[in-house]
Amino acid sequence: MAGFEGKLSIDLVRAGAAIDRVSIASSRPLQASSIFRGRGAEETLKTLPLLYSVCGTAQAQAAVSAVERAMGRVPDAAVVVARELLVWLETAREHLWRIMIDWPDLLQEPSAKQRLGPLMQLLPDARRGLFGNGEAFLPGAVLQLDRVLIERVLQILEAALEREVFGCSSSQWRSMTAPGAIEAWIERRQTPASRLLHRLREKGWASMGASPVTMLPVIDSDELARRFDAEDAADFIARPTWQGRVYETTALSRQL
Repeated sequence: MAGFEGKLSIDLVRAGAAIDRVSIASSRPLQASSIFRGRGAEETLKTLPLLYSVCGTAQAQAAVSAVERAMGRVPDAAVVVARELLVWLETAREHLWRIMIDWPDLLQEPSAKQRLGPLMQLLPDARRGLFGNGEAFLPGAVLQLDRVLIERVLQILEAALEREVFGCSSSQWRSMTAPGAIEAWIERRQTPASRLLHRLREKGWASMGASPVTMLPVIDSDELARRFDAEDAADFIARPTWQGRVYETTALSRQL
């Protein structure tokens, strides 16, 4: 992924049929905070999400949380929940886009780009349905709930998931808890998602990349702030570890 966020370069060195060595280099900008030096909190909070082509809402949430903590302000509990909902909607949308665009391409099937239209409006509509014309990610944000609009946003997302991923109703999907239920869903191959998983199993790649991982623990925010203020903060930003260990921080750790 390139852009302001930087990119990861992964090199695999083979020795015959085996992988001999792996090297990973990050071009993540280490002095991004210098862009905001001398600027006020509100200007910073409005500008920061615009720098990121991916997960701008999550960046905004992290930033306003940090600013509110520094100011000693405690946001209303409903505002916290509404902001989290926006982050989850962004996460669902980003994953769904990749499933609709990239996964069919891997299967040499037509992509679903022509059906992306309604998803483009999900976040703007959700922000309007939760905060009206106000700012969601500024200190002092006030909830202005439009239930009709929020329900419509969720209905559009649910319909897209049922059509592009599940191949069944969301209630049926959530009921697939019995052993073998997901395997049976994969075998039916009703959607690009299930067909790609079937292809991976068919080629014997299902366990590829399996490795022991440790999930990121709960981190005390004061301790994290001290880590960012340490002399070696740039090394921490470039190659973050916690207490000498590298932790899993992907969708897997969020679900667990």
